Amino acid sequence: MNKPTHWVDTPDALASMFEQLCRTGILAVDTESDSFHAYRPGVCLLQFATRRDIFLLDVLAFDKAELAPLKTIMEDRSILKLLHAADNDLHYLQLDLGIFTKNLFDTFLAARFLDLPKRGLGPLLDERFGVQTSKKYQRLNWRMRPIPEGALVYAAMDVRFLIELYEQLSAELAEAGWLDAVEQESLLMLEKNYTLKPFDEEGFWKIQGAKGLSGRKLSVLKSLYLWRHTRCLETNIAAVFILPDHALLRLAQRTPRSIKQIERLLSIDPRKFRMMGEGLLQAIQDGLNTPPPQRVLKRRNKPYRRPVDSELFDVLRAWRLDTAQKDELEPGLLAPNSLLQELARTPPADMVALAQIDGLLKWRLSRYGDDLLDILRKYQEQKEIVSDED
Repeated sequence: MNKPTHWVDTPDALASMFEQLCRTGILAVDTESDSFHAYRPGVCLLQFATRRDIFLLDVLAFDKAELAPLKTIMEDRSILKLLHAADNDLHYLQLDLGIFTKNLFDTFLAARFLDLPKRGLGPLLDERFGVQTSKKYQRLNWRMRPIPEGALVYAAMDVRFLIELYEQLSAELAEAGWLDAVEQESLLMLEKNYTLKPFDEEGFWKIQGAKGLSGRKLSVLKSLYLWRHTRCLETNIAAVFILPDHALLRLAQRTPRSIKQIERLLSIDPRKFRMMGEGLLQAIQDGLNTPPPQRVLKRRNKPYRRPVDSELFDVLRAWRLDTAQKDELEPGLLAPNSLLQELARTPPADMVALAQIDGLLKWRLSRYGDDLLDILRKYQEQKEIVSDED
């Protein structure tokens, strides 16, 4: 439990860390990003724990080429990676560092399958290891340097006990018969390809109050919205810290014509305002000189899919609820709606066809395959009887 913590921000420290990580068979991992503060967030700190050591990797101290060995480690299938609520971490590792993690076990998923009342990492660490973590640093700007000492302790705690937690939870899962399920569901998470959401030039319509504007005021709102996007790209500062939506709306409603009018209208830090006042004024003028925008409804050309049989879907949901109660499992874990919809869209007739349904992992097939086929068969027979009667 008393693992030394190593701060990694030099080439020598990085090489030493890589050497030790390559020799481990199990690795606790966590990431800290600037997602709350940045417009295009990225990984700022990476935390690793082996059975002996903790490493806090200052990602910002290196260029991407120097971190290339990290990709080899994270994609090594012989090393089990432990993460808690892994989705965000996988997202940033993939998009920011080009790392497609292999061999994952998600301890949050394990807590869900065990139906534990406390599933967050902090409450689990408190309950099982008697350590308390502070929420003080959850929205820290992890791009700041130096990182406060308390924040480094907080970051290290996210991985310090993760191996021990995994050993406890995996033993409990094995006893309860859910270990295979968690292992398979964890690996399924790795198949997701994350993509950057493109900027929506028509996103100003979603600003609360936008639909109440008309004419040039709507043009001003769009112009301000596009100006803010450009400013965010230039500074990599989150939109809410440049100018929040309600401020854009207020400017569009009042259409101030001078810097002084803008100053009176908005409560902005004077230093911040000096950096963007002229840009705001120009954006307002551009909007006033632009014809009102027309809302364009986007057409989605989706391939045809057979419709879901709503009656069968309801039958499957009733089965899921009853079975989940018996197995003390969240209904969504037992079978997500997407899986039930697929079964109700193209009901398989046998075990071979059932195994081809997306989302029906081996653990579901072995536990519930016969039950599902029986439900589908009885439903089809009932439909045929009703059809004959008609």
